[in-house]
Amino acid sequence: MRTKRRLGIGISVATAVALAALSVAMVTPIVQQAGAQIAPIALTAEPNSNTALSFDLTVPTAPCVTETALTVTGNAIAVTPLSLTVTDPNTLAVVLPPTTGLTLVFTVTCLDSQEELVTAQVSREFYSIPVTKTVEGDVPTDATFTVNVACIASMSPVAMTSQSFGPSAVSVMDPISIDLVFTAAGGTSYVFGYQASDCTITEPGNGGATTTAITPATVNTDDPGVYPVSVVNTFVAVPTFTG
Repeated sequence: MRTKRRLGIGISVATAVALAALSVAMVTPIVQQAGAQIAPIALTAEPNSNTALSFDLTVPTAPCVTETALTVTGNAIAVTPLSLTVTDPNTLAVVLPPTTGLTLVFTVTCLDSQEELVTAQVSREFYSIPVTKTVEGDVPTDATFTVNVACIASMSPVAMTSQSFGPSAVSVMDPISIDLVFTAAGGTSYVFGYQASDCTITEPGNGGATTTAITPATVNTDDPGVYPVSVVNTFVAVPTFTG
């Protein structure tokens, strides 16, 4: 009798263990599936300009079918795009204000073929060089000025573990040589880049100015950030003598 009782206990314990295992096996896939719906999937953000904060966004696995939407933050602050074009549910183009802070975070949401919510996200770093032109003195109203910003990849970035601020698969547009054209009214124009770079600023067209001051004339962008440059042209009237 004692043997039969032990056998019955053994069967009960084995049955309980089997039921627990079956319960785990049934719950685990549901938890994993729920996690897959919540966790963001990959998103690419390819820069397409060095004079505008402009990106082509793609959801590589093309899961989106409808209701595609984009949100952008810069320095954890919501950003309103200057323009947004949705080519198809998985392909977008966006232009952001040039003063947008970093780090940029792009988030695309949509519904897939099963009408389940899909979230795709990526972050991007960059540097910006705002070039501010100031003209002093008796400047001709039709004068124009050309400032060149030329950048090449830093051979030995000091602060970065990698030359590129983004994934290696992302194009970084190196080298760059950008001409910024200003009128006598002056103003500010921007150059953007996506890797540690050494940049030189010159003014090949000074509009006939007497003097030109560029501060600073060289910029090293080892870290993402803003690197302002000032270009001041001064016109000194030439005295005329009569008699």
